[in-house]
Amino acid sequence: MEKRKSTKKTIRPSKCFNYFTKIVLGSFLRVRYRIQIIDPEKVRKRKGPFILVANHVNFWDPFMIDTLIRPPLQFVTSDNIFRGTVFRILMKLYGSIPKTKFMPDPSSAGNLLRVLHNGGVVGIYPEGRRTWDGDTIELIPDVSRLLYRLKIPVAAVIIDGGYLSKPRWGHSFRKGRVTITFSTLLETETYSQYDQQSLHSLLTHTINHSDTDSQKKDPVPYRGKKPAEYLEQLIFLCPECKSFGTMYSENDMLSCTHCGYQLRYDEYGFFHLIQGTQDFESPRDLNNKQLDLLRNIIKDHDEKETLFSDGQLTIYTGYRAEPLIYFGRGRAEFFLDRIVVHIVDGSGEDQIREFSVPDIQGINVQNKEKLEFYYNWVLYRFDFENPRISSYKWFKTVQLVQELRQRGNA
Repeated sequence: MEKRKSTKKTIRPSKCFNYFTKIVLGSFLRVRYRIQIIDPEKVRKRKGPFILVANHVNFWDPFMIDTLIRPPLQFVTSDNIFRGTVFRILMKLYGSIPKTKFMPDPSSAGNLLRVLHNGGVVGIYPEGRRTWDGDTIELIPDVSRLLYRLKIPVAAVIIDGGYLSKPRWGHSFRKGRVTITFSTLLETETYSQYDQQSLHSLLTHTINHSDTDSQKKDPVPYRGKKPAEYLEQLIFLCPECKSFGTMYSENDMLSCTHCGYQLRYDEYGFFHLIQGTQDFESPRDLNNKQLDLLRNIIKDHDEKETLFSDGQLTIYTGYRAEPLIYFGRGRAEFFLDRIVVHIVDGSGEDQIREFSVPDIQGINVQNKEKLEFYYNWVLYRFDFENPRISSYKWFKTVQLVQELRQRGNA
């Protein structure tokens, strides 16, 4: 019986577009970010097929890496970027592989395999999302499982200074220095030295990086306007009075409007205590403290009482890379077992929609800090109109409630 050939096409980048961006965009990024390159093994000149893994610190880091290596680099990219017409065209020119974050996506795996089969180079961020505080996030186990199954050569990239140049929570650029280090992580023949668990440990150790720790060893100033502004997108819980949503940033200061707690954020990425008793070295350390506080608050909180709420909310629905559809506008309340959304429709009475927290899937914060999650296989996007409202707060609270419930502690 004749074997039927696959009709699925391999995603291919535009060679002319890639050549153009390597020259024009590459020159711009090298100057703007003062990029320094470390590549003792000449990874940048290597031909495919291979997979390149990197820490994710900055919106521009996939473009930085692509402009620095010889072959076109096809990153596995969140499918939300494909929803807009302009970005969909650009991502197709780059040959990007769309992937629904933290949800099963067989089409993404199939596209990745076809690119590698045709000698391409695939870029993967094992964290699955950009860092909020400059430290590498826990890696997704699916990535090491994929590598162990494919046994394909792997190169690694570590980006130092990318977070401090443009923190995820920040709206302004800071001029400093970005160092990009290339290395060979795995060759086909070296897989025999690892089982799946030890391979995951190797990947974790390789990708692990902290801009805060790097600054302690070799301090570099990152100068820009209003360096602390919008830090409340990350720091949503006052460490002094434990109030939600009372942190406010202005210029280089982060303060609590409830108790007066105040920190100054300097050009090296470190805090200086101005008022209060809780002293922290960096946003990383303060974030770790607030997450510990949040765990304890969740454990002690009454399910019948609202934990926090935010208004000025616009909700959209969709599915994967399809364009979003307007759903409603109103406010949202977080209870430990559910999110309650009050939609204002102009009739004088709220429409109420509830989402069971244990049943929420694929929750993440997308570009421009929009909260997205799947519920009953429908995508919901929460768009908070006030840019100082923390989507990270909603994301981490859902994540911690689900984690504690699985452990039987909530």
